[in-house]
Formats: sequence, structure tokens, C-alpha cells
Amino acid sequence: MPIDPTSDEVKSVSLELVAPGQDGSSCHQRILGRPSNWSRKAFIRICRHIEHGFSIPNACAIEGIQYRGFRLRIQRDPRLQKRVTEAEEVRFKFRQEQALASIMAAGEKSWVAHAWFLERSDPNHWALRNVNRPDSEEQQLIEEEIPAETLANHRRLLLELAHEDEQKEASA
Repeated sequence: MPIDPTSDEVKSVSLELVAPGQDGSSCHQRILGRPSNWSRKAFIRICRHIEHGFSIPNACAIEGIQYRGFRLRIQRDPRLQKRVTEAEEVRFKFRQEQALASIMAAGEKSWVAHAWFLERSDPNHWALRNVNRPDSEEQQLIEEEIPAETLANHRRLLLELAHEDEQKEASA
């Protein structure tokens, strides 16, 4: 059986409603979520990680910044986009130098690695066969070639339209 509370056991609480700004605080001071690690120094460190060969997501993880937030911030500022692009170009050159160094190191044990490098770097001089590499613009034009059937259909339609125009002019 429940025991009825006596007057000594009943507790009362008084509440006071305060409008924002009356107690000296602003309603806009409260920031939700975790504080951001984003700073100019963090951005520069991320760019340096990229230049040393790291991928962008890995560089962000090292600095404790979310990749998604990094990309959003980069999209808003063209200067930041330019800096990241420069870092990616440096990374590409760095990786090329690493690949070349590994080919040269392999060439110390096997002449085939050096022969492969010479053949790829200067094919006109070292390759056994003539090498003709089309320009990228030529390649795109070849890929965008229109099939003969489609051209024939277009030609037929144009002839029909021209014939209809002649008939309209003759009847007018």
C-alpha cells in the first residue's frame, strides 16, 4: 500500500522564465556540435601532407579534419582550390620521381628495367618499332565519329525537308 506523503515530504520548486538577452547572455552564443579543428595552419599542413604523397582523405585524417568538411570549405574559396591543385601537382611530380627512382634501383640488378625506361622515355631512339602516338585531340575526334547509318538517316531527312520546301515554294 502506498504511503501518502505528508507535508514534510512534499517538495516545491519555483521557476522563473527569462527572455534571451535579459540575463546578459545572447541567444546566438551557443554553438552546437564539436568545435572545428579547421584553421589556416591546419589547411597548410594538409597541403604539405598532400605534397609529400598522401591522399587528401588521409591528410585530413592526420590533421583530425573531416574530408567532407574540407571539400565543402575548398569549394567555397577559389584561393584554397588553387592551393590544393598546386599541392596535387607537386604530389604527382613527387610520385613520378619515386617511380623513376625505383626503376633505376631495379636496373642495378637487371638491365631490363633500364632498357624499359629508355624505350618508354625516348621511343623514337630506343624502341624496336616506330611508335606513333596520336594527339589527345585527334583521339577525341576519332572517338566522336558518327556511324554511317546515322549520317545516311540525316541526309535522307534533309533531302525530304528540301523537297517539301520546294513544293511549298512552287504552290505559293
